[in-house]
Amino acid sequence: MAKGTKVKLVLLYRLPQALEPDLADIAGRDRVSMEYVLLALAREGREILRALNGEDDVGLLTEEAKGFGGLTEGVKVIGNPMTVYVCPAALHAMHRAEGDPWRALPKATVVGPYFTAIVARLIKARRAE
Repeated sequence: MAKGTKVKLVLLYRLPQALEPDLADIAGRDRVSMEYVLLALAREGREILRALNGEDDVGLLTEEAKGFGGLTEGVKVIGNPMTVYVCPAALHAMHRAEGDPWRALPKATVVGPYFTAIVARLIKARRAE
C-alpha cells in the first residue's frame, strides 16, 4: 500500500450502557441532545482512529479495548453502521494485540473495540471538564 493509504471498513457504533448516565450529564451540561453528543463523539473518535499510526499508538488503547471486545450484553448500538479509516500499520498492530497475527478475524471485529475505547475515553474526558 502507498504511504498515507488507509484501510476502509464499516463498524457499528456500540457503547456500553453503563456510559449512558455520563452521556446524559454531558448533554444536559452543554444543553444539547444526546444524539448530538453521540454524533460529535463519533466524529472525533473516527479522527483519532484514523490518526493511529502503529504499535505505539495502538498499545495505549489495547488494555481498554480488550475489555470492550467481548461485550455482548449491556451494549447499545447507536445509529447506523459507519465508515472508518485505519492506517494499515495500526490495523496490523490491533490484530497482533488480539492474538491474531495471521489477521484471520474480520477487520471490524478487531477495530470495533478500539473505536469503543476511544469514545469511552472521550466521554470520560468530557465528564471531567
